[in-house]
Formats: sequence, structure tokens, C-alpha cells
Amino acid sequence: MERNKALAATISLLAATGLTACGGGGGGGGGNGDDSATSFQKQFSESDSYDVIENPSSFNLKSTTLAVTNPDGSNIDGSLAAGMDDTDYYGAVDPDAINDPDNDADATNNAWWQGWTYRNGSVDGNFPGSSNFHPLEDEIKNSMSPDTNDGSCPKGTHKGTTSAFGDSYDVCALADGDITGSTATLNNEHIWLLTETVNIGDGGDQNNSAGTGDVVLTIEPGTMVMGASSGTVDDVALVITRGSQIKVQGTKEQPVIMGAVDFDGTTITGDVTDLTDRGEWGGLVVDGLATVNSAATPGNAPGNGGSVASEAVPDGKDRYFGGGTDNDNSGEIRYLIIAESGYAFREDQEVQGLTLEGVGSGTTATDGGPFVDYLQVLGSEDDGVEWFGGTAGMNHVVINGQDDDGLDQDLGWQGKVQYALILMGADNGNRAMETDGNGDDFDAKPYTAPTIANLTVIGNSGGDSSDTLAHLAREGYRGNIHRTVYTDDPNNGTKFKTACIDVDEMSGSSWLDDSPLTYEDVVFNCDNGALADADD
Repeated sequence: MERNKALAATISLLAATGLTACGGGGGGGGGNGDDSATSFQKQFSESDSYDVIENPSSFNLKSTTLAVTNPDGSNIDGSLAAGMDDTDYYGAVDPDAINDPDNDADATNNAWWQGWTYRNGSVDGNFPGSSNFHPLEDEIKNSMSPDTNDGSCPKGTHKGTTSAFGDSYDVCALADGDITGSTATLNNEHIWLLTETVNIGDGGDQNNSAGTGDVVLTIEPGTMVMGASSGTVDDVALVITRGSQIKVQGTKEQPVIMGAVDFDGTTITGDVTDLTDRGEWGGLVVDGLATVNSAATPGNAPGNGGSVASEAVPDGKDRYFGGGTDNDNSGEIRYLIIAESGYAFREDQEVQGLTLEGVGSGTTATDGGPFVDYLQVLGSEDDGVEWFGGTAGMNHVVINGQDDDGLDQDLGWQGKVQYALILMGADNGNRAMETDGNGDDFDAKPYTAPTIANLTVIGNSGGDSSDTLAHLAREGYRGNIHRTVYTDDPNNGTKFKTACIDVDEMSGSSWLDDSPLTYEDVVFNCDNGALADADD
């Protein structure tokens, strides 16, 4: 079926086949009353907010670059939000991109994800390609040089040496409190080992939101930061507290890598170049001073700039995030790979690859890009990225093989994302996007209302207990989705178990009257339908 601006033909087909948007009222934490599936369906069919193509007759997903070459984008019109590229194609990858079989970072016009991302055949949701690829292997063998193995560390405690692609590196173990002063740098001449949750700065205190001990942490190109994984070490993560900044200065040739490695308390016993495990550490957490719509903390009415207690903390610890400064500046992240994350600090409370808690839209980057540009999260035992409020943006992001959701959005996040690629796994994965407002108050402000453009989600069966789909929207979510593709995988014959999208637990007539969920220039290519037919 081809495009229909009002989607009347599409909805007629959905109605004829019994497909509906889900009604709420049950689980999910809130209880703002039942939705009317019929009302949403009527609103979805009649509003100009929905401009989609369902199951195009000659859909084509290139097996090499993951670009969508048909539909060709000739019908795309209008402009995107300020600061976003006005692309003329659907999905994350330019159809004119070439395949670079050698993963040469210097190749011209290759797909933006090629040449710097980690590829391994044992990773669920792996990239196309016949060989494994570690982006630092050639760099370490040919140009990067470790230190002189003199048994010393610029910061932390020396813990012997370890090998990476034949070179010997001094290992510098970092505990909480080892990184102090107004500035600190982790260089690529050492392997940096986190032996517990390491907090940068002191802005996590509830009454110290401005931070009197702010730190700017710089991580040089090609640096490896590893979370210790063993029976003697647990609750490991790297946390940037409010007021402090992180400057990840990776490049296409030398991305920064964060992963996990076995450590016996004295020396590293595992391989720092192997990033194929899962759930071994808590990943990177960045906290900021931007607005969050949660009232979970006493005195923090939605939108009043108060602090919110983080769940991404070890037992017995407290840390707070949020404020009222939406242009708050937490630094910049460029060319970062986060692997093997999703460690559970408590039962059923895993920490995703990258957690952004109240992070603002400000950035120290001079390239004009958002806070995050070029990020891969692979093998997370939870989500790839999760936003808790704030306004931080992100471009060029790849999530593959996460166990739960790819891009999880909560508590009034209002940022922008462009060029995102989510590869669902055969054995892991739930939803590519799970988008929530506030579970206690679906009308809490600010609404979760990001703008997302040029997203490609490639479906798969996911975990045994998962009803996989591309997008679950609920709890009053108000998002704007543009030039995006939700598709089963035609090249491998895998597909979502449920459908492309499911809309649940909205706040009733106020949500419907606002016409808040915008789908514009979006392709649905799911065998099980565009809208889920569920009874939850």
C-alpha cells in the first residue's frame, strides 16, 4: 500500500483486519483511567499528524549498509526541527552510501556506522559482514603506543600489566575518590580499570546540585576503560555527577571503548579486547541539572527544578539528579563504544549502557553537534540508552543486541535524535523504543516529547518471553517521529513477534485532543501489522 496523507486507506485496512491501538487502564503504573482504542484509532486516521507508508510493495533494505533504497524518499517534504539535517530519505543510512568490506575508517562515502563500530559474530544483533572487527586492532598494532610499563599510574593504583593485540599495557585501577581536582585525563597509554562505582564530582548530593567539587574528565582517543568483573568486585559503573563534565574525545580511527574484563583483585585475568559478554558492569551514567517531571522525591513537584533520586546506584548509596536548567552542559561524547553493560545493582534493576539523568542540551563540542555523536551500545543486559528527563540530544547511534529496549525514554525527556540504528537480536530484545511519561501522572509536565528522525529499527524475535515490537508509546508520551523505518528483517527472514507499534495507557481525551504523537514520513514494514492488536 502506498502513502496516504490522512492514512484513511491504511486505517481501513487495519479496521478490516481487526488491528487496534491498545487501551490502557491496567498495568504500567498510573491509573489515569481507561483509554478508548476506538478514539485513538479515529484520531490516528483523521489527523494530518500521521503520514506513513504501510508495507510498501517493493521495500528494499540493503544487506551491506542497512540503507533503505525503496521507498526512495521522493515524496518526503517539509523541514525538520532546528539543528537537524533535512534529509531526503527514509531511515538511518543514506542510500548512496557504499559498503566498505575492509572497514577502512578513511574510506569516503561509506555508511556512517562502518569503520568504527565493533563487530563480532557472537554478538546478538551483529552487523553485516563476514569477519570480526575491533576498531582499535590496527591502531594498536601500527600507530598507538602504550606507556613504558614502568609500574606507575597517573591516577589510581597499579595492578600489573595486560596485553591488547600484542602490546603490554600498565593497568591503573580506579576506585571512588581517585579522580579529583578540577580536571583529569584518562589517556590511551594505560588500561583503566574501574573496581567500584566511580563518581566524578560531588553533584550527586541532594543539597549540592551546583557541585562544589566539579571535575572535567577528559578521555583521549583510543582509550580503553574497563569495569572489573569477578566474584570479588561488583556494582561497577562510571558516573558523572551534576555540575561535572565528561569529554569523550574518540575519533573514527580511534574510538573510546568502555567494556568489562575479568579481574581477580590483583590482576586482569580476561581479555580487554573481547567485548562479547553481557551484564558485567553498570555502564556510563551522566547526571545533569535539567528538568525532570518526576515527583518521586518529596518537594519535587513536576517541573519545579527539584532533585530526583537515581535508581542507578549501589545498595546503601544515594545520588540525585535534575534541576531547572535545560541548557545545562555535561560536556560531550564523540565516538564511544559501550559494551557488556546491564549489571543489576538490585534484583530486576539493571543499569543500561548509557544512562542520561536530567542531562541538558548544552555541550562543549565545537562541531555543532549534540551532546552525543557516534555511539555504539552492544550486548547490554538491559537498555541501550535511557533518558530520565532532560533535553540532551544524540546523533549517529547504534544499539545492537540489547536485552530490553534500544532507546528508552522517560520522565519528560525533550531532546532530539537523528540517525539511529537499532538491530534487534534473535535471543535478546524487547522493544526497540519504549517511551513513557510519568507513571504516577500521565499529564505531568514537561511531557516526554522528543523529536526523532532517520531511525531504522530492524526486527527480530528477541528473548523467549518478549513480545518484540518497534515502538511502545504510553503514559501520555508525546513524540515526533520523522523519516523513520520500522521493519522486519527481509534479508535474514526474522521479524517482530507483535507489530510495528503499540500505543497504551494514555491519559484519555486530553491526550487525543492534543494530537501529540506525530508520525511523519514513516515506513511500517511489519508482517504482523502496523498497530498491535493486544488486550492490555
